[in-house]
Amino acid sequence: RTAPPPSMLTFDATSRETCTAKRELTTTPLQALVVLNDPQFVEAARVLAERALASHPDDAGSAIDAMFVRLASRPPDPRERHLLISLYEGEVKRIQAEPERFAELLSVGEHPSRAPIPGLAADDTPGDSISGLQIAAMTVTAQAILNSDAAVWRR
Repeated sequence: RTAPPPSMLTFDATSRETCTAKRELTTTPLQALVVLNDPQFVEAARVLAERALASHPDDAGSAIDAMFVRLASRPPDPRERHLLISLYEGEVKRIQAEPERFAELLSVGEHPSRAPIPGLAADDTPGDSISGLQIAAMTVTAQAILNSDAAVWRR
């Protein structure tokens, strides 16, 4: 009970054996690896991507803006927006070239994915135009936002 999960130790969590008035704050590359690879963070990025795409199915830029506002509490500046849209478009091309590598990304975690995972094809459900390819690419974009300075640091 007194030992926090290993991922929380990476983020300087206390051991809970004694009260701590102020935590030590550090930034290490291990923290970025946890945010990029821990199943909880990957699942959170996927669910965030699915919700953003459900709200803005025809405009990836608006979906990215919505995710950024939710994570950073401010809209992205033009440079950030351009970089994130470029990342999304690049990921779409990578996923189209190797769809089997990204099918696993959509199955991480306990929350069921909205995406039809086999082949990352478009869903056959009427009224649902979000494809597995879009969700996988937007998940990678959400992970980038989660790791950005705007989402990590409180200023």
